[in-house]
This record gives sequence, C-alpha cells and structure tokens, in this order.
Amino acid sequence: MKESSDISRPSPSGVVRIPRIRGTWMIKQIEEGKIEVVYQAHTDPGGSIPEFAANLVVVDIPYNTLLNLKNKLTKP
Repeated sequence: MKESSDISRPSPSGVVRIPRIRGTWMIKQIEEGKIEVVYQAHTDPGGSIPEFAANLVVVDIPYNTLLNLKNKLTKP
C-alpha cells in the first residue's frame, strides 16, 4: 500500500493529512495449516497526532484486518 495525493480536496482546518505511508503484507505458508504473516509500514504522520490515532494505524487496523481475513477464510 502507499499514499495517494489528492490535491483537489484541500485539508479542512485543523486536520492533519498523512503525507507518506508505505506498507507491505507478506503471507507465507510455513507448513500445512500454518502461515506466517508479516506487516511492515513506514508512516510520516505529517504533524502531531493523538496517541489513539497512532495506535489505530499500528495496532488496531492490522489486527482487525487479520481477524476479518481469518473469519472469511474459515467460513464454510
């Protein structure tokens, strides 16, 4: 994944846009029925952001993405 610059939509007052984010997901089967997942990201938040917002990007979003993926893959 990477950032997308849309200059046609200016930032509202008081809003910090993330100017740079690059990330990858690597999923590798390590044995039958087991996989290894590595998520790497580099982000420039573009200014001061609250701790909850930083945690959302580095903890909550990857966790919830993997949980949703697991639920989709294990449905009959």
